[in-house]
Amino acid sequence: MTKSGSSPTHAPSGGSQQDGSQAPRDGSILPIREEEAGVKTEECRGVALSELNHAPTCSAPLSKLEASRDHSLLIRPPVIAGIIPCPHPDKYHDAWDENHVRMPCSSNNLYPKTSPQQRGKTLQMRWELIETVLLGNMQSSLDLEEAILVYNARYAARWTFGSLHELFTDRLSRREADDILRYTLPKMAELALQLPFVVTRPIRLLKHGCTHSLTFSQHQVACLLANAFFCTFPRRNSTSKQCEYQNFPTINFSALYSGSGHGGGSGGGGGGRKLEKLKTLLHYFRRVTRKMPTGTVTYRRQHLSNLPDWEGSTHQLPRLHLSATGKIEDEGQGMLQVIGVPVTSSARHAGGLC
Repeated sequence: MTKSGSSPTHAPSGGSQQDGSQAPRDGSILPIREEEAGVKTEECRGVALSELNHAPTCSAPLSKLEASRDHSLLIRPPVIAGIIPCPHPDKYHDAWDENHVRMPCSSNNLYPKTSPQQRGKTLQMRWELIETVLLGNMQSSLDLEEAILVYNARYAARWTFGSLHELFTDRLSRREADDILRYTLPKMAELALQLPFVVTRPIRLLKHGCTHSLTFSQHQVACLLANAFFCTFPRRNSTSKQCEYQNFPTINFSALYSGSGHGGGSGGGGGGRKLEKLKTLLHYFRRVTRKMPTGTVTYRRQHLSNLPDWEGSTHQLPRLHLSATGKIEDEGQGMLQVIGVPVTSSARHAGGLC
């Protein structure tokens, strides 16, 4: 576990520390004394956790939430504690182009339909098909697979649902599986179908080279994730290098359902990890469909025109606490967690909700 404070403290070379000891001239990190860390000296280095910033004492007031050139709001401010923010605008507005997420509920999202009265195929709104299917009665994971493939028929021979079926048949208790199928899954379907009423503004793609923020309500995030669970997003299933979204991460959960969970997480192509991810997602949906959270979430992509010279930099690191033991969720309470991504061009999947 590694933790960092938000403000650096630099001791001059050879200078004295607050406890009277001498700072190392080579810039190395001193071990923490046992009485400060409460653990063995060899297990921790850097400063004690108590010396790092913790909320709420270090939390500055948030700036006023408002739209700007580089910040798109999908909600209408102000945000009032305990109340789900209203979507903005009031009515659904579509943008079916290369700069925005192509939404499942778009009138431009068409699907071929075979008509017995007419020769060949006709086109229908895919969202109408999705509504019909998700409002049906799904009593097993096989029913869920069948429902997803109704509006993803072209992938019926390619997609497998081994991990999904194993979760329901082998990894969940009968009571847990019944609870998901009878209560959670229908609520998830209702949540997914709220999309044109909950996410009313086109979602801008956070493309390479742009600096932009997107602010959603947690209700909107849950609705989008429910659609990802049911694999409703169009043009997001192909893995070809020539496909429209080759430089974006996948959003539909079809890959999560594939394969087998056998192997306990250490083998089997990551099947065990897939099962744990599915458990986590279903637990999340169980919670939000029972009581929807009322907060907001902001995603930001930051573009730097001039990258720092990391190898040649002489700047010192801020205060750090390095430990071979402990968990972030325990020892890191009240601290900001930052997810780092590589800054090289090979990190093509770095970004926000895309």
